[in-house]
Amino acid sequence: FTATTHAITAAFVPSNGNFATSTSAAFKQTVNPAGTTSTVTGAKPTSPTVNQGVTFSATVAPVVSGTTIPQGTVTYTDQLTGNALCTNLKLTTAGAVPNCVVSSGFSTAATHPIIATYTNTDGNFVGSISTALNEAVTPDSTTVTVTSSMPIITATQLVTFTATVTPGLAVAGNSPTRTVAFLSSDGTVNSTNCGAQPLTANGDGTAFATCTVTFLPTTATTFNPTGAVTVSVTYSGDSNFLTNNNTKSPLTQIVKDFEVSFSTSGPVTLIRGYTNVSQPFQSINITTQSTPAPSGTN
Repeated sequence: FTATTHAITAAFVPSNGNFATSTSAAFKQTVNPAGTTSTVTGAKPTSPTVNQGVTFSATVAPVVSGTTIPQGTVTYTDQLTGNALCTNLKLTTAGAVPNCVVSSGFSTAATHPIIATYTNTDGNFVGSISTALNEAVTPDSTTVTVTSSMPIITATQLVTFTATVTPGLAVAGNSPTRTVAFLSSDGTVNSTNCGAQPLTANGDGTAFATCTVTFLPTTATTFNPTGAVTVSVTYSGDSNFLTNNNTKSPLTQIVKDFEVSFSTSGPVTLIRGYTNVSQPFQSINITTQSTPAPSGTN
């Protein structure tokens, strides 16, 4: 029976002419909606990372089996956030529950309890809510890269390094947070001037931070030869994204020394500096002397 009040009558039809046909008074039989059980049956993958797509499956079954098939809709909900993942998915005529595909996954690394709520639409079954399936979401991996505003510089020039942290699965609106630390092989870039640089989110799910420094000669009396300095960056990591660095493939920054030319018979002052930017510049006096031309020449 369907869930409603059914009028039941009995009709007598004689098989001979000795009795008259008769019909009983109606007996009203009330049929209540049948109970159902909703179940979230699985998730693929079972332990995704942040931003990784997940597909959930569920079933709705009558408590008492029969020929009538439950109809209606199912909504999947993340109880951790209270957000509906898929809403009002219509059961098939065979009573199958459509899968819930969360293409961009979850934005936080945590255990997300997922429930399925069945709502009946034909009055024959009672709605039901499943127990939770606990979906463990883990932090996503990251890649760290660094670029230079000028790959080749001369000492005392300002240069800006930009570090970019890219999640393994970048999703707009969910970028790595916290800080990165820059470090150069010669010590010019260090924890004092470029440590714990805050990240700024890009619109594509990545994040960046910058560091601006000046490379100066290593001594006050001698020029350095042209040299290569490596710059590496370490990302601190946060609750949703794992720490990482680019130490296996650091940036190479070319730093040239001063190029000075002059032509004069008087004293020349050449400004030099130290690698420690907190120290003042000093002056070095270079004196040139003219050499008289040999006698007898014009």
